[in-house]
This record gives sequence, C-alpha cells and structure tokens, in this order.
Amino acid sequence: MTILPDSALTVVARSDDYFFGVLHSRIHERWALRMGTWLGKGNDPRYTPTTTFETFPFPWPPGQEPVGAAAPHPKPLPHTEGGASKAAEGTAFHPSPPVGEGPGMGGQQPPETAERWVIPPELARAMTQVARQLRRDPTPSEDRLWQAIRKEQLDGRKFRRQMPIGPFVVDFYCASERLIVEVDGPVHESQRAADQQRQAMLESLGLRFVRVTAAQVENHLPHVLQAIRAAFHAETPHPKPLPHTEGGASDGAAETAFHPSPPVGEGPGMGGTDPHPAYRAISDAARQLHEERDAWLNPPGLPETALKQRTLTNLYNALQVFRGEDSGRVVPAAGDFAPRLDALHRALDEAVCDAYGWEYDVLADEEEILRRLLALNLERAAR
Repeated sequence: MTILPDSALTVVARSDDYFFGVLHSRIHERWALRMGTWLGKGNDPRYTPTTTFETFPFPWPPGQEPVGAAAPHPKPLPHTEGGASKAAEGTAFHPSPPVGEGPGMGGQQPPETAERWVIPPELARAMTQVARQLRRDPTPSEDRLWQAIRKEQLDGRKFRRQMPIGPFVVDFYCASERLIVEVDGPVHESQRAADQQRQAMLESLGLRFVRVTAAQVENHLPHVLQAIRAAFHAETPHPKPLPHTEGGASDGAAETAFHPSPPVGEGPGMGGTDPHPAYRAISDAARQLHEERDAWLNPPGLPETALKQRTLTNLYNALQVFRGEDSGRVVPAAGDFAPRLDALHRALDEAVCDAYGWEYDVLADEEEILRRLLALNLERAAR
C-alpha cells in the first residue's frame, strides 16, 4: 500500500544523491530557518519553497553541476584591498523596477545611469511572487504609510512598496536615497533577532534603514514622516566589508569566500562522465546517510510496537539532545543511534562546505553562513 500526504507537501523534481545531500546539510537548514515562514505563535518553522528553495544558492546552480573529473572548483570572487569583491562592489546593489516600469515592460526607458538589479530568473520569480502577495494584502499600518508617501508625495522622493532586494522583500524602498523603511508589527517581537541580522546584512550593502512601529504609523504619522525626511539628509554609510585578516580576505574564508559556478558548457570536463570530487563526496555522504538512517527506521523483524517509536521526529529529537541543542526525554533506540547519525551528518556537512570552498568551522556562525550565501546570490546576479 502506498500512502501519499495530501497537504503541506513539497516535491523536488530531483532524485540524485547530490541534491538530497545539499538539502540535508546544515547550510541549507540555516538558510531555510531564516528565509522560511513560521506557524502558530512564531515558533513553528515552515519550509516555504518560494523563499527557501527557489532562492537558495547551491554550490552549483541546478542543472549546471560539473560532471567531469577535471571540472574546476567553483572560483572565488576577486578581492579588493578592503576585502570586498570588485564584482559585488560594482553590481550588487541595484534594485529592479517593478512590473510594468522597466525597459520593455511598457514603461519609459530609464537613463543609462538608472540603478537596476539583474537577478537570476529563478530568484526573480520567487521574490516577485512573494512581493505581489504582500502588495495584495498589506497591513493597515503599511497601507496608511503608503498612502502618505506614494506618488512622490514626500519631498519628491519615489518609494516602491514590498520591494525585492536579493533574497529579501522590504516594506518600502527609495532608490535615490538607498533607504529602506520597515513597519514593524506585533510579529517583530517574536523575530527581533532575525530582523536585526537581516538588517545588518542589508546595511552591509550600503543601504540605510528607518524602522517604525505599526502603532507609530497609526497614531503619530506626521512624526514618522519627519523621521523619514531626516534620513534623506543623513550621510549614507559606505558598504561594510566582511571582517578581514591582514591579507584582505575575510576571516575563515581566506581567498575562497564566495564561489560562483562556471556557466553551462564552460570549464573542462563538462562533457565527461566522472563527477567533480566535491560533487562525488556530497553524493557519497548523502547516500550513506540515507542508507543507514533508513536501516534504523525500518529494521527487518522488529515488533510493530518497537517500530512505531522509530520515527524521524524521535530520531532528530535525540540528535538535538546529543548535540546539546535541546533537552528532554529520548527514545532509547534513537539515543543509541544519535552519535552515529551525528557523524553521518558531519561527513555530509564537511563535503558541502568543501563544495562551497569553506572551512567546516563556518557552520558555528549562522550570520556568516547567511552573509556568504547572500554574497553568492549577488555575485551570480551580476553575470
């Protein structure tokens, strides 16, 4: 008998071990927890394909994985003296026009100096879908502020609402001032740390923030508008580079911080049959994880009462306890297998880090992981 879930089902149209491995890595886990949505009171994560899967920068873009043994390792970006990438420095901070306002979309052709952010098609589709949904269903405070700043009402500055910027969507964005205005509702209290890290990542690109609360917009709109006006005349900070060592490369990243993949058909070995060593290492580690985990979940001859306790939930609860990330009761069989499961995941994480060209210890710094993934998205967008 085959049982298929009828709701909350995400299907990925790939069956290879490499893809399975990357999606099971801690790197993708960190990205998914930050970019996904939350259910209930904000403490139950939900995997949202449009913001977690479609925006995630794999070591090589899907369909462009190197299959030849001589295929080059993903190449790091060039570094300037300050540690920032020249490619990212020149192209990373250019928001795209909304639908209907860009060249060829029925609007006027912008001047050659107009800022545009050319993003990968899959990222553009995902972010456009998210932004459209948010525009269709604004909060009362967002709509109130929008009515006050739209059509260049505020000192002639043009704002766009629910603006995609890289893998994020911001409430309001003024391109001429490089200014983001965020209206924080009640949910902000439950995700304050995440919002602060998201803001820090965008500020590292040279963008500026004005944060106001929904209550301030509802009750003190003139003061909110004055705060935005004051930001027009504030000095724009220079984009902050990543922390760097004497040589100019970022800590822990050295000269391999961000690794774009070669375009389709380029690079030696693309027509071969042997996979790239890093690709093969991920596949092997993922296959081993799947085989041993499946053997634990479905051992032959086990009584049904014992088999019912062998679930992924019980297994990964035990893994969190083993790692010291949680406390609580553990099913004995799951607790016995947890050390081996941790070793299997560690081998997989090391292989995925190697594919990106990162040291394994980067996994201890969630913000650094997110910053590197964002930089990889920006570098690919510049192509």
